[in-house]
Amino acid sequence: MRAWKYVLVFGLTIFSFVYVNANMNKKFSYKAPTNFVVETNYFPSFFPTMYNYNGVERITVLIPPEIKSKIGVPKTKTGELNPSFIQGKLNFNEQFGIEDWKMDNYKFSQTPHGERLELVGSYTSYAGVKTTFIEHHYFGKSRMQSIQLFYPSLAQGKVVEQAKLSLQTFSPNVN
Repeated sequence: MRAWKYVLVFGLTIFSFVYVNANMNKKFSYKAPTNFVVETNYFPSFFPTMYNYNGVERITVLIPPEIKSKIGVPKTKTGELNPSFIQGKLNFNEQFGIEDWKMDNYKFSQTPHGERLELVGSYTSYAGVKTTFIEHHYFGKSRMQSIQLFYPSLAQGKVVEQAKLSLQTFSPNVN
């Protein structure tokens, strides 16, 4: 009976390592800008991967987990952004204390990685900081993957420009 306990503990340990390694295989590639440090994330299927600038300003690139999507691209028949998509974002942001969320611009484009929706806008964080965001959402037939850039609205310069350019290096596998 005692041998079964050791076999069970050994089996669970091996299963844990296999599970963690399986979740470390990301379904995207991304080249972060210089001086951005990735937060260790052993479960990218469940938690977002974050790249933070290690300088004075709080600049973050966030890659949420890929999600299954039965809705597809949130586009109306006339090619406009579906209002229910924006309402969903407003409801989600409200839960996290994000206020004054507004979208300044959006654009749909076709990429090798699926149809992309780019959103640009700003909000006030729960700490009262006015923050600019750029979001790229990639839509496949049944999946959606995003990359998001957040930075203080007052931040400018080379680091912000490098972070914006790095969004173009994101290659999700949603097709």
